[in-house]
Amino acid sequence: MALSFTVQCQKWAEKLDINVSTVIRRCAAQLYSDIVMRWPVDTGYSRRNWQVSADPPPTDVIGLPPKKVHGKASGVEAPLYSPSGADTQIPTMPPDTMRIWLVNNVVYAERLENGWSKQAPQGCVRIAIAQLHKDMIMQGIK
Repeated sequence: MALSFTVQCQKWAEKLDINVSTVIRRCAAQLYSDIVMRWPVDTGYSRRNWQVSADPPPTDVIGLPPKKVHGKASGVEAPLYSPSGADTQIPTMPPDTMRIWLVNNVVYAERLENGWSKQAPQGCVRIAIAQLHKDMIMQGIK
C-alpha cells in the first residue's frame, strides 16, 4: 500500500525544543497506533502486517493468513506492536533517522484503506494523517 506524506517535524522539534529524530519517531509511533486501532479486523492478519522501519521499507508480509472455519476466523491476531499512541514501542531506529516507513504489504490492504470494509469505510491511514496534522496545527505548527 503506497501513501506518502511529509510532516513538518523540524518546526515541531524547534517548538518543543527536542531533537527532530525524536519527533519523527513519536509521529511514526502515533500514526502506527492510530492506524492499527482503526484498522478493520476479521482475522487480524492485515492489521498485524503493519510494519515500521527506517530505510529500506519492508517488502514482505508477516506469517500466513489464518484459516477460517465455516467462514469465520478461528482467532484474531494481535498487532505487531501494542498500540499506545506516541508511546508505542516501535523498533529502535538509528539516532539520525529522518524517514520512517509504515508499510502494509498484504495484497488487499489498499482496498481496505479505500473503503472495502464496512468497519472502516472512510479508511484509516488518511484519517490518522489528518489527525496528526490537526494536532500539529493545534500546537501552532503549520
